[in-house]
Amino acid sequence: MNIKTMIMGGMLLSLGVQSAVAEQTSSYQQDVSGYEGALSVHFNYGRHQTTQKDTHFMRGTGTQRSYNIEHFSLDAVSLSGEVTQATLTFYRAGGWVYQASDIKVRQILDPDNLGHGYITGWKQGEGFRAGAHLESRDDTTSPDTKWRLSDPDGPDDLGVDYFQGVLRSLAESPSFRPVQSDPVGTAYTVDVTADVQCIVQGQCPNQGWALTHAEDNANIQWVTANSRYPEALYRPKLTITLADDNQEPLVLRSLPNGASLSASTDTASLSLTTNEAASCRYDLSSRVEFSQMSYALEASTDGLSHHGQWENLTVGSQYFLYARCQDALGNTSRTPHVFNFSVSESDTGGDTGTGGDTGTGGDTGTGGDTGTGGDTGTGGDTGTGGDTGTGGDTGTGGGTGTGGGTGTGGDTGGTVENVTYYVSTDGGTIDQCTGLSNQAYPGVGLAQDCAVKHPFELFPPGEKQVPRINGGDTVIIADGDYRIGYTEGVYDKDNTACSPAYPYGCSMPALPSGPSADKPTRILGENWETGCSTSPKLVGVERIYQIFSLANSDNVELQCLEMTDNEACVAFHLHGFDEPDKENHDLYLNSPYRCERDAYPYGDWAERGIYAYNSDNVLLKNLDVHGFSSRGILAGGISDWTLEDVDIVGNGGAGFDADVPIKDFDDSNSGDIIFRRVAIQWNGCVETLDRQPAGCWGQQAGGYGDGLSTAATAGNWIFEQVDISHNTSDGIDLLYNVDGTVKITNSRFEGNSGNQVKLAGSRAEINNSVLISNCAYFNDQPFTAHVNHCRAGGVALSLAFTQDNSQMAVFNSYITGNGDGLVGLGSRGRPALTSGNSLTFYNNLVKGDVEHHSPTDRTYLVYTESDDNEVMNYHFDYNQIGGLIKFSENFPDCSTGDNTLCFDPHLTGPENGDYFNVIPLSSNPGIDAGLPAGTEVNGFTLPTTDIEGHQRGQDGGNDIGPYELQQ
Repeated sequence: MNIKTMIMGGMLLSLGVQSAVAEQTSSYQQDVSGYEGALSVHFNYGRHQTTQKDTHFMRGTGTQRSYNIEHFSLDAVSLSGEVTQATLTFYRAGGWVYQASDIKVRQILDPDNLGHGYITGWKQGEGFRAGAHLESRDDTTSPDTKWRLSDPDGPDDLGVDYFQGVLRSLAESPSFRPVQSDPVGTAYTVDVTADVQCIVQGQCPNQGWALTHAEDNANIQWVTANSRYPEALYRPKLTITLADDNQEPLVLRSLPNGASLSASTDTASLSLTTNEAASCRYDLSSRVEFSQMSYALEASTDGLSHHGQWENLTVGSQYFLYARCQDALGNTSRTPHVFNFSVSESDTGGDTGTGGDTGTGGDTGTGGDTGTGGDTGTGGDTGTGGDTGTGGDTGTGGGTGTGGGTGTGGDTGGTVENVTYYVSTDGGTIDQCTGLSNQAYPGVGLAQDCAVKHPFELFPPGEKQVPRINGGDTVIIADGDYRIGYTEGVYDKDNTACSPAYPYGCSMPALPSGPSADKPTRILGENWETGCSTSPKLVGVERIYQIFSLANSDNVELQCLEMTDNEACVAFHLHGFDEPDKENHDLYLNSPYRCERDAYPYGDWAERGIYAYNSDNVLLKNLDVHGFSSRGILAGGISDWTLEDVDIVGNGGAGFDADVPIKDFDDSNSGDIIFRRVAIQWNGCVETLDRQPAGCWGQQAGGYGDGLSTAATAGNWIFEQVDISHNTSDGIDLLYNVDGTVKITNSRFEGNSGNQVKLAGSRAEINNSVLISNCAYFNDQPFTAHVNHCRAGGVALSLAFTQDNSQMAVFNSYITGNGDGLVGLGSRGRPALTSGNSLTFYNNLVKGDVEHHSPTDRTYLVYTESDDNEVMNYHFDYNQIGGLIKFSENFPDCSTGDNTLCFDPHLTGPENGDYFNVIPLSSNPGIDAGLPAGTEVNGFTLPTTDIEGHQRGQDGGNDIGPYELQQ
């Protein structure tokens, strides 16, 4: 049971620490029983908004359609217990029903918090405050302001529904239908249980509900009251019922946890803190039930803190003690909490020795928190013996000093070695096996020397669970299939902290951080050292959020693992056409690929493979991440990540998305972000169980489809030998890279439906790469549902010079396409390009083509609308340019550079289908016609090898393009 707190219109009501409660129902109605947290806003014609009306108005179509927003302030996260029912009631106050209609009550969903479902919807714009109510108005204009779209030029600005992508779909939203004969006082009640559960579970923001009419010809004027109606009893009322408390007490903090105690210590102090009043006991075996446990922990007055001692310790021994807690209603820990500690062979000063947690100079000894030299005495917080002084929490002998919590002999110091655990399908439970040996469970006995049977045994699933391993430990997983998620009879409500009411939270807790970059926490497939010819398969089920969470996890390695789900579906597939008046509504109705989201069981699908934020020093190697409903990897706010030999393929939303939907979290990235031999393909498509693409969808259909994308970011982005192809939007979208750098080498980008490569920053370089913008690849394909062909112009290479001195270069690459152009330039975030900006373009093989959307037109070579003053510096030479191409006035063309060749490329072919073969023939004019390899040009150096690693210039000349012809 959590501390229950509700915030109501600025008034904080705390219900205190709950020992346990029975079912309770609470109602929230403005100015009734002291509640003052409701807010009503009316959006009328022209998208104006007002808080002056006191009743609802329903009329109009398209941008004239009226919306009535009702918002109730609740600290939903702190609501304890399970929401079993929630209703919204509206009351007839008068007015007139000229033309009746169902009134839809649609929950407002902010995609920054629910991005997997509403990918292209509302984003907070500059000059706006968050929240879909009054505070969303544009503060830069008059009080009578207009709603602002996230992207006025985007696919959602269709002039039909200016909340498109923000509101819960019509099919999922309840409704009521007032008629003229209804008397004043008539109550219209709708069920919003699923909406409130989503808020309480933290999966939806509390942005309120939008009321609007379903039929376009509706005319319902001032019939139902809003929260400003003069008579309080007619105002909207939200009623929430919570189930009896059946939640076990949760352990929030405990000691010791992996500590190495001094050899001179014969007693270990045990302590843990629970989230509600409880009694706690412990024993030597994890199989002992609470009532049978031999030892009790002494509880504090409020029942939240629990203490005990384990005596007669033996030098060189390791101890595991198992604790369970029980609240006043008899809810008992299903999984025991483990106290884990050892006694070192030699005396190095441990947790309970001099200067330790309970010894002299420690937290409770002389010089401790209340003694001389403690927090309030001489040498307190910053003095000798205090919290940060000698013997204090961070000083010598303190929490992080010698003998302290993380120093020599501390919680993670001393002689404790990192432990290797084993997982195998023939293993046992954590009670049956220690996990410390790669042996099968013999079938009988407890605490046997054998592997555990499932990752859940080491990483208990469910909210607020903690791993049973320590940071720096290694887990080796044997080949086999492992079902990750809620599973009846195996990992369900009876033996985990999971519930069928919200099984999507039944995933592993975040991996613990390794103590340092050279001592990472490692999760490895058993063949990780031998090339990873086979790997264990982790299959997400029942709509879980992710397989692995690296939230706040540093110093982590994941190697030799396959991650996927087992259902060919995407959440909200084609939801951009979910309303009956949409042109492609039949596509939405007939989609066979939409995941079940309405009721348990949800099926064998999962949101994503890896979720991470605030995470540093991570290695992902030999991973196969495919077939998820939303993202392959969602990771933002990261630093110094390396991906090697990783496939991110066939994920329904996007491949690698660094735009993490956490409110007020800065998901900018830093350090070196390295992609080496990484394939990011077919994202924005459903993946069938035989790994074929199907149901591919783009942004106009409500999808996303970028291969790799970020929000505002920094960092040094390095791509080596990557293949980012056939995604339903952009290949790489790094246009929000404000001041970082980008380097792409020996890579391929082909068949993405938007731009192939979009780069920005202070410096960018592309070497030996292939950019094929056949951006209409998905047109008329059997696996296409609805894709925006050549979105955003379908440019092969888009470059944004975000700094006054931004410089970019392209060397020895092949560029073609049938979008609007081949190279587009911009000044993102600045009024125009400046004289310090330059594009160096040498040794490139370029071929134009007809433009997909205008077959009588041709692609341009270079173009920008950000250089009216013509100050941009172009350094073009030693290129071969041909095909169906056009040159814009005052931009580089075929004659730019004394050594540029104006000839069509002679290529092996074919130049169509799934894979363009652009290796040049020996007859190509660009053979040996390039500037010599290794030459420095404008601060950049031409590559000395080609895309396949062959040395350039062996025959005395350097070939134009990515391939050096081998004699």
